[in-house]
Amino acid sequence: ILKAIKKNQTFLLSAHVNPDIDALTSQLAMALYLKSLGKRVYAINASKVLMMHRFLPSIHLIKQFTDQKVNYDVAIILDCGDLDRIDRVKKIIDKDKLLINIDHHITNDLFGDLNLVKPQASSTGEVIFDLLKSAKAKLNKKTATLLYLGIMTDTGSFRYDNTTSHTHHIVSELLKFDFSVNDYYKK
Repeated sequence: ILKAIKKNQTFLLSAHVNPDIDALTSQLAMALYLKSLGKRVYAINASKVLMMHRFLPSIHLIKQFTDQKVNYDVAIILDCGDLDRIDRVKKIIDKDKLLINIDHHITNDLFGDLNLVKPQASSTGEVIFDLLKSAKAKLNKKTATLLYLGIMTDTGSFRYDNTTSHTHHIVSELLKFDFSVNDYYKK
């Protein structure tokens, strides 16, 4: 996946229909990472971004699907167990282009040409964190905040059984960026 990212210039990112916080924040964190590498990014979802999610850093990057054709090199689908869950965005997926699947759901059907699916992970945010670490990507406050929010919500504020010591290790790394957990929790 990191070789594909390095080799290509234009990326289409999408997540499941009616995306939750983990889907949105994973999509945004990946978009910011790709942009930091000088890549062109189209973040498109079938669903409109809900008003209650407008507080997310960089949420303006995610657009709602239109029938407009998108010219891209690689599609990355995040937090999605099967390709049909991206709904109408599936219309612009080119079968001749590389498809990357990044997810944590145990039900994932491994639909990508490249699959990074970790059912033991608490969230797709956790999978993205590990990917960025292996890429030696330099995190910043915005990306750390996004990943924290995805992990926090998909673990039920760290109450669910999918919360592991690795999850807490990641969160301890993210909290070094000094954002207000309380302010985001209220939102």
